Amino acid sequence: MKRFRVTSSVVLFGIYFLFSGQALAQDPTIDQQYTLEKKQKVSRIEYDFSYYVKIINTGDAIKNVTASVSSTSANTVVIDGSVNFNDVSTGESSQSIDTFTIRQNRRHAFDPNSLVWNIQYELAGNDGLPPDPGEEGLLTIEGIDSDNDGVRDDVQISIAKHYPDNAKAKQALMQLAKSLQEGFISFDQNNTQGLNNAVLKIVSAAKCISFESTTPDVDIAYVESLMMNTNARGNAFLEVSFSASGKFFTSDIEQNEIHCER
Repeated sequence: MKRFRVTSSVVLFGIYFLFSGQALAQDPTIDQQYTLEKKQKVSRIEYDFSYYVKIINTGDAIKNVTASVSSTSANTVVIDGSVNFNDVSTGESSQSIDTFTIRQNRRHAFDPNSLVWNIQYELAGNDGLPPDPGEEGLLTIEGIDSDNDGVRDDVQISIAKHYPDNAKAKQALMQLAKSLQEGFISFDQNNTQGLNNAVLKIVSAAKCISFESTTPDVDIAYVESLMMNTNARGNAFLEVSFSASGKFFTSDIEQNEIHCER
């Protein structure tokens, strides 16, 4: 039999991280360095310019990507403002399949900042996952759980993508995230009994993870960092840890499978 103690700085596991509220996903952007495809004189002072444009994707993989452009300058008139793109993977850029065309008054210099882009796309390969809540998911400690599975949508998406082929690791870490989420919400609502119940579930999740510790890449610190992606959530984590402080429990690792929610 092994004996573990929960300290006030951690809840049974890992190192705590404190993040300042960075979003887990970002919208794609248009590179203002356009590639000229054709130039045609229309009048003594006007020319049509057709350009390819590049899209930069720092968020999740996207598909069915289109973009439309408008102009804020009277000297730059959009003639054909729609472009299409192939699917774009995470961290990649892609040149448009076709071009957009503007008519420029050559008495005035072209200002790329006068062009305003509107990008439309769908997330690729979500595999039944909820949509990423983006900035809205950062506004409260509770965040957004649109499918009501007890885990914030942004955390659920990240775990699924981080462990695409490891069902046991995914299940164990989702169990941990769910119990931490319950603790966060109970703390936010000043619900002492709910917080105590959450601590017991965190202990069970930790026992499950200890059983799954032979499975590669069961990264507790990864889930902790996802859960604490704002200052308020970082503070909630510390309060949940404090509630667990000083509690003892015994654990036979070989028996910890019974604590795994299947």
